[in-house]
Amino acid sequence: MSPQEKSLWKDIEEKMRSIISEQLMVDLDEITWESSFVEDLGTDSLDTVELIMEFEDEFGLEIADEEAEKVSTVGEAMRFVSHLMREEIPDSVAGGVFAVRLRSDGSFEVRLRCEDGSWCYADGARELESGLCYYTLSSMSVALKELEELVNDPQTTESDLQDFFTRHPEILAGDDYDRVIPQATIVPLEEGRPWRADFVLAPIDQQQFARVIELKSPKMPLTRSRVHGHARFTRRLLDALQQLRDYGEAFSRPAIRDWFNEKYRTDILLPELQLIIGREWDVTYRESLFRLQREQRVDITDWVSFVERLKRRYG
Repeated sequence: MSPQEKSLWKDIEEKMRSIISEQLMVDLDEITWESSFVEDLGTDSLDTVELIMEFEDEFGLEIADEEAEKVSTVGEAMRFVSHLMREEIPDSVAGGVFAVRLRSDGSFEVRLRCEDGSWCYADGARELESGLCYYTLSSMSVALKELEELVNDPQTTESDLQDFFTRHPEILAGDDYDRVIPQATIVPLEEGRPWRADFVLAPIDQQQFARVIELKSPKMPLTRSRVHGHARFTRRLLDALQQLRDYGEAFSRPAIRDWFNEKYRTDILLPELQLIIGREWDVTYRESLFRLQREQRVDITDWVSFVERLKRRYG
């Protein structure tokens, strides 16, 4: 028997013996596992019904009459209630919400919140003391932790980031987009090598705009130096902006739109453009970067801000 099961059993035993003692006016010392309700404790049918009702109220269970009739001793009742509680807890716990407290002896106490708003210990007891903080865990938490580590790792490449979002497209999709198309091919009218956008996001509502996202390395610098009070931007940043603008303008050509719609079953016109590049903006150049976004009509986002935005969205 695990420590959790022992704790659950001990708690059930104490509560049930207390209920039996109070209802039947019997000393606690006289109530043992082997005690027969009829022969040792002198219960009749009415006493049994009242005991069952008390057990149901105390432990939040429903005990069928035909099952209750099979229980003849205190030990059988304890095992029966314990079994029911282990079945009830997984179905009643609200996913992702729990409370943790550090006890004075250095151990941790874990509680779970149930769908009805009540709380129970992780081992099944249904009490909650004051002074607890609870946390709501998003199902995205593990993935966001991985993304944060990628952004902070100087060895991370653009391919690593593309692979991450290909494995976790729901992070990009959020509540606004229905499909995430990785490495979406955009074929220009001229002959030559096809263009490929890192990700194209198709909106849930076809009256909304699609989004084309291009990912660049967190290590990539955005600015070089100031000349007469104005920021000089890196060549790679300007090239990435032009690349995105080319993608956006390509979708205004009917032949490309038709080809893309046939290939991906998504009709796109005038998509929003987003470039995620660089680790973090230098506050010295913030105004210049805002102006650049307006001029280029591209949402320029640094990786630190992008990750923080995702963490706020997903809890």
